[in-house]
Amino acid sequence: MLNLTFFGAPPTISEAGRNIRPLPSQPKRLALLAYLSVAPHGRFVPREHLLDLLWSEDSPDHARSSLRTAIHSIRSAIGQDSIIRQGNSAVGIAPTVLSDVADFRAKLDAGAFAEALALFKGEFLAGLHVDDAERFQHWLENERMEHKRLATSAALGLAHDEVGRHNIAGAVFWLRRAETITGKDEEISQRIIVALAAGGNASAAIQEFTDLSKWLQTNLEVDANPETTSLVQQIRRGETPPLGRYFTAASSRSSRHAPELPAARPGGGGVHALNFRDLVENADDVIYRTDLFGCFTYTNRAGSRLLGLPLSKIIGRPFIDFVRADYRSQTVDFYLRQIKEEVESTYFEFPVHTASGDIRWLGQRVQLVRDGGALVGIQSIARDITVNRRARQFETAMGVKE
Repeated sequence: MLNLTFFGAPPTISEAGRNIRPLPSQPKRLALLAYLSVAPHGRFVPREHLLDLLWSEDSPDHARSSLRTAIHSIRSAIGQDSIIRQGNSAVGIAPTVLSDVADFRAKLDAGAFAEALALFKGEFLAGLHVDDAERFQHWLENERMEHKRLATSAALGLAHDEVGRHNIAGAVFWLRRAETITGKDEEISQRIIVALAAGGNASAAIQEFTDLSKWLQTNLEVDANPETTSLVQQIRRGETPPLGRYFTAASSRSSRHAPELPAARPGGGGVHALNFRDLVENADDVIYRTDLFGCFTYTNRAGSRLLGLPLSKIIGRPFIDFVRADYRSQTVDFYLRQIKEEVESTYFEFPVHTASGDIRWLGQRVQLVRDGGALVGIQSIARDITVNRRARQFETAMGVKE
């Protein structure tokens, strides 16, 4: 079986999970392969439709020659049997060629929302643009929007399921996953604010509103709508907005696929006194803890120095806020998987942005934190590996081998 990956960049091909290599880089050949792969298996596409889609501005003879050349190139790259014919009038992708897009749609249809989201690693055919193929570009933009809509809906559905199971921590994780997919969205922010408040983390809920307000002013030059402002006023008065108003009952078919995260206790978050405080506070490495919402409950001085912010601007904020935007989705997925599968210790590298606008790379070891057997958060030791990371990139660019 061949597996084609179209979500994120660059598109790749692998066989039985091995031998990952790039797909053909010529735009129209990649476009043709993707179009055939997204079509349901067993569906043949008329050659005339493909000519109209990708070569409408060419002469008929030149267009047919270009299509034959593209098919030959694809077969050479991924296998002679990868594209099959229906007589001389139509072609289709072979059943032995699978794609992450088709798998994504199938898992959504089966209600396996969490498994579908694990496949959604970025925009469909990210960065691809095909000149002189207006019809294909129109189809591509529609597909991108539709896949993003489906992924966002799946994440919101899982968040609703978690609320129905009184698992507020799990709901916040999936809401943040939705936000990494769709971008900043006031309705999603409202749900995050309500969920954080319901979980006893009022300070994080207020910080979420502050961040939303800044984003709206910077990007749209508008204020938060009155409903959002009213929510935060309630929270500041010590009231908890009702969850039911913002979370509808979700389909139970997705519940068995959502992560089994233990519910957070109001006012909790796994904050414990640290032994050897002086040693921790004076360490060069960043040492911190978060609750199950992913919000900081503690960081040492190194964390404040790295981010260039006082502790008052860090504690209570989600750690994902500091991760570079293009890495947020995979970072959330990585740590969500650690909590779901209860992996006691992991290592992961990712970039963060500081208050000055610099990007720093962190190599981070994370351990689960438990209280009386219940999972209450994570603790981490993170080291600034920016210099090493840049050195590795330089060596790779120069073709240096170990």
